Amino acid sequence: GFALGAVCVLVAVSLWGAYVAPKASRRLDRAPRIVLEVALFAAAAVALVATGNVVSGASLAVLYVIDTAFVYGLHADSADLGAGA
Repeated sequence: GFALGAVCVLVAVSLWGAYVAPKASRRLDRAPRIVLEVALFAAAAVALVATGNVVSGASLAVLYVIDTAFVYGLHADSADLGAGA
């Protein structure tokens, strides 16, 4: 239970920091970065639903989709969304 949850959080934070964060040392290109973002947020939403937090899981999923649409939609002409973009 708790240990598995803690390990999952640590893995997600490590992946985000290494590959997704604007100042990541090994930041992925846009397409694979979006795939990783979607996978991490989907896993979080599924975990919330699986633990009985259906409204929270659904809310996270919907808000992530809205946010991603705005962020990448507003910067569609930008080559990459990084620090200072």
